[in-house]
Amino acid sequence: MQKEAAFYEELRHLFDIAHANALDIITIEEDKQFLIAQRTGRVGYMAGIDKDLTAKEDRKKERIDRAVRYRMKEQERYTLAATVQTEPDTSSEDDKS
Repeated sequence: MQKEAAFYEELRHLFDIAHANALDIITIEEDKQFLIAQRTGRVGYMAGIDKDLTAKEDRKKERIDRAVRYRMKEQERYTLAATVQTEPDTSSEDDKS
């Protein structure tokens, strides 16, 4: 049991590749907090932007925007058509005079 505890303690530090006095060397507070978080259980991570996901999200947003523009255009056409149909025909009155 004692050997197992010692093994886990050493294993915890196996991938800690930071300088021994890194916290004294680092001047940016956010970087210090990140290193501390890494040492207390690896809760933080550094990753790049997921370009595939970003591209998918951009395409989805563009499809939604296009659909909204289409709906607005169709609504305008419908309103215009309804207005034209409800206006009285004044051309026949001019012919009678």
